[in-house]
Amino acid sequence: MNTESIFKEVRNAFTDKYYDTDGALLVNGNSLELLMNIPDHCIALILTDPPYQFS
Repeated sequence: MNTESIFKEVRNAFTDKYYDTDGALLVNGNSLELLMNIPDHCIALILTDPPYQFS
């Protein structure tokens, strides 16, 4: 599976997109629920910014 088809599959997994462009997808929501919608073996990095008191 190539990168473009993987990104398309991930994009389709989220019905309520916050920001979507060629090469970037930003989704706003509960991270535990959102992560369950990501297809297996298609994400190389997830970057988060937790609240200050938790870091």
